[in-house]
Amino acid sequence: MVGYYYYLTKIRPYFTQSERADYSLLILSVLTILIFGVFGLLPLISSTVKAYSQLRDGKRYESALAENINAINQASANFLSASSEIEKLSAIVPEGPSQPQVIRALGQDAGAAAMTLQSVSFHPQEDQAGAVGFYTLDLFATGGQNRLLSFLKNLEKGQLLELQSLQTNLRSEEGKTTLEVSAQVKAFFIK
Repeated sequence: MVGYYYYLTKIRPYFTQSERADYSLLILSVLTILIFGVFGLLPLISSTVKAYSQLRDGKRYESALAENINAINQASANFLSASSEIEKLSAIVPEGPSQPQVIRALGQDAGAAAMTLQSVSFHPQEDQAGAVGFYTLDLFATGGQNRLLSFLKNLEKGQLLELQSLQTNLRSEEGKTTLEVSAQVKAFFIK
């Protein structure tokens, strides 16, 4: 009862005056907006900021991931090209110092260039460190006058050889011209 009496004497006359009613309604509206702003909009704004930062971090992560994928693709391409080069190298570098195989290959190269392999002599081997060894040999071949270039190209296609010295002589006997090729060659092999 005391509450009702207090309402009738203090609060109700306050609302009945039109000037005060406008201010009180304005104050209550501002108070409601502030409360809604603090408790309603603040979580919305904070969650929006968090979502934006996560999106920005996701874009950074995506760009770093794309760079890593490009690097992996480049590395795989390099590896595949290197593995094909390793296969080619293993095809032209035999395992072990197989002198008969080298003589046969040199004879085939000379025959393909229409030249004749006359002699092959091997130098004494030295002790070598490493996975790849070599031995030095001298070869002597004869053939037609314009066969030197094709002979050298055939040597290049075969086993891995390093031409250390090359000497050519052109001999003319009884109207026939003969090319003599004398070379010192280093032949490589895998130990």
